[in-house]
Amino acid sequence: MRLYGLIGDSSLYCKGRKGPKRIGSQLQEQLETDDLWHYAIANAGVHTILQRLRDTPLTFETLGISYFGNDVTEGRIRPEVRAAWFELMDLVEEKAQRVVFVVGGSSKRYAKHHGLTAQYDENLAQVRTWLGHRGHLVHTFEKQLWSWGLARDGMHWDADVAEELSATWADLLSPPCRLAMPHEVV
Repeated sequence: MRLYGLIGDSSLYCKGRKGPKRIGSQLQEQLETDDLWHYAIANAGVHTILQRLRDTPLTFETLGISYFGNDVTEGRIRPEVRAAWFELMDLVEEKAQRVVFVVGGSSKRYAKHHGLTAQYDENLAQVRTWLGHRGHLVHTFEKQLWSWGLARDGMHWDADVAEELSATWADLLSPPCRLAMPHEVV
């Protein structure tokens, strides 16, 4: 069993002038372990995350999943996306002792570069509701979404916030007793 796992879409890396900047090695340092399985998938929706978790034989003490709704940007949530979420919830309950979800995003924050509507926000809220009903810990990254800079593409985190992104995930993945100072990660 691995101590930590972290999987998700491109919200798990930053972009700068030199391209994507992954947080895996930085996160290992902050968690003070090399027992971290980290997998960031560009443009991943729930199906891709589900498939990757299905494909790995690994299990985890703590698993983090980051999802910013690449597959719920247009219209209402499709039935196959809903089904994948319920399958993912079943799977993570088998694969991890503790699961932390970040379901973030905002049509207003991404409006300058992307034509998202309020339906996107409603879809993300629906996903959070499903997770909450199953008893999963869900964060929105609301504070981070508005305070952290975005890359030139208007979608990804700017490379300047890589350390903060990594530190935030270290806090989320760490057992509460390991936190140096209690604080809210929204």
